[in-house]
Amino acid sequence: MASNKDNPQRSNGVAGPDGLVRTRKAEDDLSIMVAVALAGPTGDELMKYIRAITIEQVAGPEITDHHLRHLEGMRYLCAILERRRETGKELRRGK
Repeated sequence: MASNKDNPQRSNGVAGPDGLVRTRKAEDDLSIMVAVALAGPTGDELMKYIRAITIEQVAGPEITDHHLRHLEGMRYLCAILERRRETGKELRRGK
């Protein structure tokens, strides 16, 4: 793990679920934006679809290295969206 000396930005912000360092306000704004965009029944259905094609996909032994890496990247993006959505909901409720 990089120290603050190796990465001066690390001490000036917080790392989000995507691993990028931003100010706390920028992180909160992103999470709220995702929560708003994915709010309600439409957002629930969209996240259900995204989970179905990523997290819930089962890869068999025939999967190639490239396909597995691609699938894992999609799963990572799904997890980021889910985390930001939940964080944004909490922020909007004032927690």
